[in-house]
Amino acid sequence: MMQSLSNFIHEETVSRRALDHALAEKNFEGLLEAAPDALIFMDRGGLIAVVNTHAERLFGYNRNEMLGQPVEMLIPVRFRKKHPALRDGYAREPRVRTMGEGRELYGLRKDGTEFPVEISLSPLSTGNEKYVISAVRDVSQRKATEELARVNQERFRLLVDGVRDYAIYLLDNEGKVLIWNSGAQRIKGYTEAEIIGRHFSVFYPPEMVEKKWPAEELRRASLDGRFEDEGWRIRKDGSRFWANVVITALHDANGAPAGFAKVTRDLTDRKKYESDIDQKNAEVEKVSREVRDANRELHAANRELEAFSFSVSHDLRSPLRAVDGFSQELLLQYADKLDDQGRHYLSRIRTGTQRMGQLIDDLLKLSRITRDEMKFERVNLTALAESVNTELQNREPVRNVSFNAKPGLCADCDPRLIRVLLENLLGNAWKFTSKNPSATIAFERTESADKPAFVVRDDGAGFDMTYAAKLFGAFQRLHSDREFPGTGIGLATVQRILRRHGGEIWAEGAVGRGAAFYFTIPGSGGAA
Repeated sequence: MMQSLSNFIHEETVSRRALDHALAEKNFEGLLEAAPDALIFMDRGGLIAVVNTHAERLFGYNRNEMLGQPVEMLIPVRFRKKHPALRDGYAREPRVRTMGEGRELYGLRKDGTEFPVEISLSPLSTGNEKYVISAVRDVSQRKATEELARVNQERFRLLVDGVRDYAIYLLDNEGKVLIWNSGAQRIKGYTEAEIIGRHFSVFYPPEMVEKKWPAEELRRASLDGRFEDEGWRIRKDGSRFWANVVITALHDANGAPAGFAKVTRDLTDRKKYESDIDQKNAEVEKVSREVRDANRELHAANRELEAFSFSVSHDLRSPLRAVDGFSQELLLQYADKLDDQGRHYLSRIRTGTQRMGQLIDDLLKLSRITRDEMKFERVNLTALAESVNTELQNREPVRNVSFNAKPGLCADCDPRLIRVLLENLLGNAWKFTSKNPSATIAFERTESADKPAFVVRDDGAGFDMTYAAKLFGAFQRLHSDREFPGTGIGLATVQRILRRHGGEIWAEGAVGRGAAFYFTIPGSGGAA
């Protein structure tokens, strides 16, 4: 209304007397009286030119007592000295503005009482005359409501600040902390001065903030009126605690959103107890599962051993001995009646039966390794490896082999089975370096952080890593019998020994560049 009035008057270029006439002609008096606020027109000298009935009621003066008087009559004495300068500044740069928002302004009634006001200023030009229209609003009721809210808020603060087992605090609509109790300080570690005004997402782990979970909690509380959750939260010092959280949406008297009340309870002790129970249950289940697996493996191994033993004792040994014995008799008794080709064939038969006999022996050894009871003790692996290598050197005294064993390598293991392991690994190293004029074999220990292991290295024939998965299977060989004789049982035996110890084995190699066999024995410190 004031803007349309200003535009109307601005378009007229008339004298003050003409203005009065124009105002009367345009029913201005009716518009003036219909305004919801007290309206006061001031000229450039700060004298009151026009007032409405609301202004008379608000300030207690009749119209004639105000017209022509300085506007400062309506301002408390303590503000009057500064007011002319403010008025002159507005006259130089007139613009529509509202005064009183964020600071205190007061009006003065005729009876000397003061009251809080909010003032809207608008410039008005009528020809050569310039006026300022002041719309004055009494905000006493609003101030009283605000004061009541402040008092209630303080009472609420005193109430919740006495609760120490719960973190109780208020958030604004955006999630910033408004009120903070002593329980919140005790649980979360922030003082009131440190946390007021900060967003409550500071209490959440980074992964939950990244997923925008704090905002989701407020959204759900807004939709349903209340939201409850349990999860990890973060204290000021960065430590985590398990919290039960209840968020309640707040509304003002008109039903508009007014923020949130948040109550947090530290349930870390309960969570730890539940976690301990869960961990113990998991450990029990793990042990039960391991026992079941061990029993299955034991039954399978026993069935396998029984089958092997039966075949060896009844189906393989006797016919092999017969074939080998009669072949030998033929060579001894009828050699002069056989040509070279015949004698060659008989030699091939004997070689095959003897190889089969060796294979049977190896299979029986493998079955015994699976079945025999283990006896653990501290074993000096370095000394054991040197003993095995000495035996290998005595079998092939003409070989030029350099053997290096790192001193002091030890492990808690079954000494009999570990000797079989080293006999196989070092025996393979000797076998696959046999075509080298001189060979180097080493027994060492790697100290990598993730998986320290013992290792047997050689610089012999090596193997293609493409077929590394076949190395530890029974009867699996990567070289022909003509190149390097063998039954294909040795590495399967080694793997079975390590599995019984709870360890593992793997290999690395390259054709013509040697091989390295790594193995682990759990609980081994590695040094004497």
